[in-house]
Amino acid sequence: MTFAEARNFIMPNGKHAGQTLDKIAETDPGLLYLDWLRGQRRRSGEPLDDALAAYLDDPTIAKDIKPAIKRDSRPLRAQRGEGLEWRTNDRSAFTD
Repeated sequence: MTFAEARNFIMPNGKHAGQTLDKIAETDPGLLYLDWLRGQRRRSGEPLDDALAAYLDDPTIAKDIKPAIKRDSRPLRAQRGEGLEWRTNDRSAFTD
Protein backbone atom coordinates (compact mmCIF):
# COMPACT_ATOMS: atom_id res chain seq x y z
CA MET A 1 0.00 0.00 0.00
CA THR A 2 1.30 3.47 -0.81
CA PHE A 3 1.37 6.40 1.59
CA ALA A 4 -1.28 8.19 -0.48
CA GLU A 5 -3.58 5.17 -0.18
CA ALA A 6 -2.86 4.83 3.54
CA ARG A 7 -3.68 8.51 4.23
CA ASN A 8 -7.18 7.92 2.90
CA PHE A 9 -7.67 4.50 4.50
CA ILE A 10 -10.90 4.52 6.49
CA MET A 11 -10.84 2.88 9.93
CA PRO A 12 -13.23 -0.06 9.77
CA ASN A 13 -14.22 -0.19 13.45
CA GLY A 14 -13.66 1.25 16.90
CA LYS A 15 -14.16 4.77 18.13
CA HIS A 16 -12.54 6.18 14.98
CA ALA A 17 -14.65 4.09 12.59
CA GLY A 18 -15.36 5.99 9.39
CA GLN A 19 -12.40 8.37 9.80
CA THR A 20 -9.29 8.38 7.63
CA LEU A 21 -5.87 7.77 9.15
CA ASP A 22 -4.95 11.33 8.18
CA LYS A 23 -7.93 12.72 10.11
CA ILE A 24 -7.18 10.63 13.20
CA ALA A 25 -3.52 11.71 13.19
CA GLU A 26 -4.35 15.43 13.18
CA THR A 27 -4.01 15.47 16.98
CA ASP A 28 -1.27 14.08 19.22
CA PRO A 29 -3.65 11.63 20.95
CA GLY A 30 -4.84 10.41 17.56
CA LEU A 31 -1.32 9.94 16.23
CA LEU A 32 -0.29 8.13 19.41
CA TYR A 33 -3.40 5.95 19.15
CA LEU A 34 -2.38 4.85 15.65
CA ASP A 35 1.16 4.13 16.86
CA TRP A 36 -0.23 2.15 19.81
CA LEU A 37 -2.67 0.27 17.58
CA ARG A 38 0.10 -0.82 15.24
CA GLY A 39 2.02 -2.18 18.23
CA GLN A 40 -1.02 -4.16 19.40
CA ARG A 41 -1.71 -5.85 16.08
CA ARG A 42 0.20 -8.71 14.57
CA ARG A 43 1.13 -8.26 10.93
CA SER A 44 -1.37 -10.48 9.27
CA GLY A 45 -1.61 -8.91 5.84
CA GLU A 46 -4.93 -7.33 6.68
CA PRO A 47 -5.59 -3.98 5.00
CA LEU A 48 -5.51 -2.12 8.34
CA ASP A 49 -2.06 -3.51 9.17
CA ASP A 50 -0.73 -2.53 5.75
CA ALA A 51 -2.26 0.95 6.03
CA LEU A 52 -0.80 1.56 9.50
CA ALA A 53 2.66 0.48 8.36
CA ALA A 54 2.58 2.59 5.18
CA TYR A 55 1.25 5.63 7.03
CA LEU A 56 3.37 5.58 10.20
CA ASP A 57 6.60 4.59 8.45
CA ASP A 58 6.41 7.52 6.04
CA PRO A 59 9.11 10.07 7.01
CA THR A 60 6.61 12.94 7.09
CA ILE A 61 4.59 11.15 9.78
CA ALA A 62 7.35 9.23 11.58
CA LYS A 63 9.12 12.48 12.52
CA ASP A 64 6.02 13.61 14.47
CA ILE A 65 5.65 10.53 16.69
CA LYS A 66 8.53 11.11 19.16
CA PRO A 67 7.64 14.80 19.76
CA ALA A 68 4.02 13.77 20.34
CA ILE A 69 5.13 11.23 22.94
CA LYS A 70 7.22 13.88 24.72
CA ARG A 71 4.33 16.36 24.73
CA ASP A 72 2.06 13.67 26.18
CA SER A 73 4.28 12.84 29.18
CA ARG A 74 2.33 13.86 32.26
CA PRO A 75 1.78 12.79 35.86
CA LEU A 76 -1.14 10.46 36.46
CA ARG A 77 -2.67 9.21 39.68
CA ALA A 78 -1.34 5.77 40.31
CA GLN A 79 -4.02 3.11 40.30
CA ARG A 80 -2.31 1.35 43.17
CA GLY A 81 -0.64 2.93 46.14
CA GLU A 82 -0.53 6.57 47.09
CA GLY A 83 0.80 9.72 45.51
CA LEU A 84 1.68 10.44 41.94
CA GLU A 85 3.44 8.16 39.56
CA TRP A 86 5.19 9.61 36.52
CA ARG A 87 4.43 7.71 33.39
CA THR A 88 6.24 8.52 30.20
CA ASN A 89 5.20 6.92 26.94
CA ASP A 90 2.53 4.90 28.78
CA ARG A 91 -0.14 4.47 26.16
CA SER A 92 -2.41 2.64 28.60
CA ALA A 93 -3.34 6.10 29.89
CA PHE A 94 -5.45 6.72 26.78
CA THR A 95 -9.04 6.00 27.69
CA ASP A 96 -10.69 8.17 25.04
